[in-house]
Amino acid sequence: MKIAPSLFVPLLLAPLSSCAIDFSTDVQRAGNYVGAETMKKITLGKSQEYVAALLGNPSSKTSSNEGVEIWRWGFSQKRETSTRFIFIFDGDSESNMSGNAWVEFKDGRVVKSWLETFSD
Repeated sequence: MKIAPSLFVPLLLAPLSSCAIDFSTDVQRAGNYVGAETMKKITLGKSQEYVAALLGNPSSKTSSNEGVEIWRWGFSQKRETSTRFIFIFDGDSESNMSGNAWVEFKDGRVVKSWLETFSD
């Protein structure tokens, strides 16, 4: 007796149909997360008002006597993932990421912006 290939996979998996599958992800963020797409909107010459409206209040501001001001937005993210395939597989994973978005102003206008991220 030949079994059609389209029936083989369901027949093979039928004994596992009573097993439960559970997959969940929990993401916790702290600070003001700034992504790469958002940073692309900060172009040379944009005003401090524009940047503040786009990113919100910075975590810190540093200024110099030469009219240069640097704003920083710090953030962190923790992602926990749980996967359960009863009787076969049970696993958890965790990843952490943190970073800073930086914008440098000269006389109230953007002269430089960059994003740095760190992950484990």
